[in-house]
Amino acid sequence: MAQSLEDYFNDGNPDGEPIDRQQAYNALCYAGHNPMEEELAVFWKEKGKQEGDTITLAELEELAGSLGNPMATMTKALAAFDKNGNGKIEVDELKAILKAGDFGNSGIGDDDEIIQSIFDQADDGDGHLDIDELAKMLCQKLEASNEQST
Repeated sequence: MAQSLEDYFNDGNPDGEPIDRQQAYNALCYAGHNPMEEELAVFWKEKGKQEGDTITLAELEELAGSLGNPMATMTKALAAFDKNGNGKIEVDELKAILKAGDFGNSGIGDDDEIIQSIFDQADDGDGHLDIDELAKMLCQKLEASNEQST
């Protein structure tokens, strides 16, 4: 089960000192949010903060409230790869997603078996990989991963 932001802030920071951007990211993840680095960067910029600046618990809670809906954020990110605009992720588009992801030099985007496995997991039975289906699967996996890490 995810901790509250306040619990994480206090557990990892017994003195109650402001936390940096990486600590804020970790706190949000442990509290069940799935922030994108870009969302943190926008918040920092809006607050007039530099990369190494810190935030208080109140600001962390404000940041959490400003985060987009994880499903909507994931859907929007996947839609950027939908080059033909049909609302579906084709094999070549999935390869592009996997190659663009933070997978290092794993070659995952070139592995047809892995790509087929992802299709099989995300497909709701209609034989197509809709953006919403893939977003739902990825959000569920992120949520499960966050629950396992807490």
